Amino acid sequence: MAESMIPIGSISIPLTVPFGLYPIANISIGTPPQPFTVKLDNSGGDLWVPSRKSDLCKVGDCSLAGSFDERRSETAISDDFDNEFRIEYGDSSVYTGILIQDTVNIGEGKITDATFGLVYQSKNIPGNRMDGFVIKGSLGISYDKAQSDRNAHPYTGVLELLVEQGVIARRAYSMWLNSREEIAGHLVLGGVDPTRYDPPLVGLPIVPMTGATSEAMVNVQLSSVICNNCDGESQVRDELVRDAIIDSSTAGIILPSKMARAILKDFGAVTDSLFAWPLVKCDIMDIDASYDFHFAGMYGPKITIPVADLIVPHIPGMKFSNDEDACFLAIKESGREFALF
Repeated sequence: MAESMIPIGSISIPLTVPFGLYPIANISIGTPPQPFTVKLDNSGGDLWVPSRKSDLCKVGDCSLAGSFDERRSETAISDDFDNEFRIEYGDSSVYTGILIQDTVNIGEGKITDATFGLVYQSKNIPGNRMDGFVIKGSLGISYDKAQSDRNAHPYTGVLELLVEQGVIARRAYSMWLNSREEIAGHLVLGGVDPTRYDPPLVGLPIVPMTGATSEAMVNVQLSSVICNNCDGESQVRDELVRDAIIDSSTAGIILPSKMARAILKDFGAVTDSLFAWPLVKCDIMDIDASYDFHFAGMYGPKITIPVADLIVPHIPGMKFSNDEDACFLAIKESGREFALF
């Protein structure tokens, strides 16, 4: 692949994709800078990190991901406004604390007086072996300007601040997550790296989500799902147009019930209350089949995913009762009538 080519008016940030699941990035906050490893979230604009007193650090080690001590920062401001912070995600996890302002460094970019959440309490935290680790911070890069209607004090998100302070030229971002075998990629804020895709670059309409009050989510239309070479032929798994949220912080693919159950049946998948994702036999990775996900109607783009790319490799010691190796399937049922990718 050609050497990376970052457009003028944009910045690039290296990403890591642990277990091939979701991207994380390194940032720093405060003066002098305090380092953090945060999960990347394109479905919201909130930046939050744990306080040094957070329960996230009491039940797990924050020495690697980082925790913020506002007393050690010369530029921290925490008492100038109504500062309650609360955010709830689609997996029912909730993080609460206060809003605070400080300098934030993202790659080669720096924004001052950035508002972010300092988290003290959490509940319903997902902690399973597929997730690999409990997230201890999040960097929201949504293009929704006002942040956040979930908090008592609306404020401006990171992407908008980068534009306002002249760090990037426009409210845009792109992610390159590399191949399934690699754990490194990068995020471009302010543009697109033309060396990271084969032209043409196809656009999809971003449509309002049914019942949504915010434009923060990147929502497109999923038109159909087809299994190629399932039992030797192509079989339609669903043809009903549905909302599909493109969400960088979702570990796998979450589908409406009817669609998900049809695919789980293809795999002979089983669910276990101990795990957030279905279990399948690991040798399914060897079958020559794939799924086509069609977007934006009959003439819209199609993304083909080989079955092997939907299987999270064997974790030592995880077996079925017949002693066959068990792997995770990166597709599950949402119980709702929209999809998450």
